[in-house]
Amino acid sequence: INAFYLWKYYTYKEPLSIVETRLDVPLMEYFIHENKEDIERFVSIDELKGCSAGFFLLRDNNLAGIIAGDHIGDRLKLKLDYVTPKYRDFKLGTYFFVKHPELFKGLGIREIVAHAKDDNYRKYLRRMGFVHKKGHVFVKRF
Repeated sequence: INAFYLWKYYTYKEPLSIVETRLDVPLMEYFIHENKEDIERFVSIDELKGCSAGFFLLRDNNLAGIIAGDHIGDRLKLKLDYVTPKYRDFKLGTYFFVKHPELFKGLGIREIVAHAKDDNYRKYLRRMGFVHKKGHVFVKRF
């Protein structure tokens, strides 16, 4: 029985998608409010409110995370790349940043810039193909 469930877990292809949105829509506000304490470990809520771009990360049609930042030209300057603890297994990041960068390209994004002050976030960004530039700056080009 355990082998069956392990096989099912590793072979199930759940649908993953990204949906562009604004940060002032009720669902985004609700998500940020419900995860406020965890999100504020990475960025202040006030800083998030000034972002010009927001994205919902959906996994199996469930809201699993958000991306927020400033979309300037073909560049997205990340303020937050957040996934709820239940979904922190790298599937979303690998899907969007590594296997399907055309989803960002389709939104007019050719470069993502992230600032990583935390060691775990730096490791994550490297794993997702971001290149360290200088200081805390990491860049991913598509």
